[in-house]
Amino acid sequence: MIDATQQETMQETPTPRRTRRRTRWSWSVGERGETALVFVERNGRLYGQLGGRTGRRAALGYADSPENRERAKVWARAQHKALVEGLVRAGDPTPTVARVCAAFVASRVDLDLDDSSRAEDARCPKLFARVLGADRDLSKLTLGEWQAFITQRQSGAIDSTGQPVPELVTPEDVKRRPVGARTVEGDCAWLLKVCNWALEWEDRATGRPLLVTHPLRRERFAAAIPHEQNPRRPIATLDRLDAILAKADAVHPFLAPLLHLVAGTARRISAVLQLRYEDLRLAKTKAAPFGAIRWRGETDKMGREWSAPINATVRAALDALLAARPGLGAAFLFPAPRSGGAKPVDRWLAAAWLEQAERLAEVPHLEQGCWHPYRRMWATARKHLPIQDVAQAGGWKNHAVLATLYQQPDDATLYRVVSEPSELREAR
Repeated sequence: MIDATQQETMQETPTPRRTRRRTRWSWSVGERGETALVFVERNGRLYGQLGGRTGRRAALGYADSPENRERAKVWARAQHKALVEGLVRAGDPTPTVARVCAAFVASRVDLDLDDSSRAEDARCPKLFARVLGADRDLSKLTLGEWQAFITQRQSGAIDSTGQPVPELVTPEDVKRRPVGARTVEGDCAWLLKVCNWALEWEDRATGRPLLVTHPLRRERFAAAIPHEQNPRRPIATLDRLDAILAKADAVHPFLAPLLHLVAGTARRISAVLQLRYEDLRLAKTKAAPFGAIRWRGETDKMGREWSAPINATVRAALDALLAARPGLGAAFLFPAPRSGGAKPVDRWLAAAWLEQAERLAEVPHLEQGCWHPYRRMWATARKHLPIQDVAQAGGWKNHAVLATLYQQPDDATLYRVVSEPSELREAR
């Protein structure tokens, strides 16, 4: 049905004599009253509106080009879908639960998200629209509503999409299934992320952010969120790494250098996969005797650019990779198969390679762990070093996150704690 209503137009704007005529582009999806429109304004930037040109305008945030026009169309389709499903209303400025969630999801349609994030973006808007109310002003959410949602979700009174699950009356009824604290915490974290985004997303038509006040930043709201008392954060060992490296070449030539880079730099697999030849700083200096790597801000989770020296093991892995696949400039170190070098290997394919090597090496897969256990191994092995330097070398902006989530207890350090005390005596 959507394809039948899509239209693309090229419009000529009236211009005075001796003034260059400007071609403007627009594209819309939907029928009258349920239209999502994207177009190029006179300033050359792309905008989107619900309900046609009289509706509420949203700046899409990127300059006009054929590629970005396609992204604008994806945004329009997502907005139109939310509109026809009753999740948003054209021209309504109220930051309702449905409107804010739909706008957040629409802003992420062209991002490189994993399957779980995509599924979460499809599920959570329905969950909160049904439980809190699609027309509920999100900025006026009360503590009682927030606590009621958490209680219902934990008890299994509602399912993952907010559908009520009645109490068991007959044996044929669906049995309620309570969910763990980690699951509920994940749902709460999603809405918290939406509110954080809405505080920064500014509507160009009004000059105001989508949300003016954050409903979940109050202390009692945060205290109501359940937390897993014993979260699983598996950590890899050197024995495990050596066993998998022995089988890596049998899986793919890229797997061994990927393992050396992740285990030797503590960088996220997504950042390693997006490395380019021009990011390598292999000239030896006094501060970096084996060279360094520039980690781009656009590939960093925190958006920060880093430069850090590398050790001898990482340098040897890079030298072997460059000898097998020399390259220059902006070309990717790990190009995706059949992409012609235009895209890097994605993290799901890299995870599949790692799991295949684990099976060949006959080492058990770490539950809830793939590449991150090697990052924890790197951080834990450096607990004896100043945390400021460990954070800078490994790419942690927050020292507390490094100390509490990545640096884990280990047997050797625990024994040193109990066997190497300092002597405390009375002053004389």
